[in-house]
Amino acid sequence: MSYENPKQLACHCGVVSFEHISGSSIQKRSRAHQMANKTMKKQLHMCALAAVRYDPELKAYYERKAQEGKNRMLVLNNVRNKLVLRVCAVVKRQRPYQKTVALYRYHRIVHFIYF
Repeated sequence: MSYENPKQLACHCGVVSFEHISGSSIQKRSRAHQMANKTMKKQLHMCALAAVRYDPELKAYYERKAQEGKNRMLVLNNVRNKLVLRVCAVVKRQRPYQKTVALYRYHRIVHFIYF
């Protein structure tokens, strides 16, 4: 399958939720589309669990959102979405993922790359 942008792939993987609104009916909980690739979603879930445990950046994000009172499964779904976006960036650029940190010094941005 071909995707024009990462959001389409995220939707196919089932990490993007859709609201259920029908006329004047009561709004139901947001859910992933039933046509989503469930196998891919399961694999991303396992990857997200490992990322939250071992990736310092995603671990800090997960803990910060949990402290704010967000539902943990919602935050984990956001981590899955971040992983899909990272994968798409790696494939598009044909380079390994590198975490960059921007520091502001003397009104200039200095980038440090961690390997």
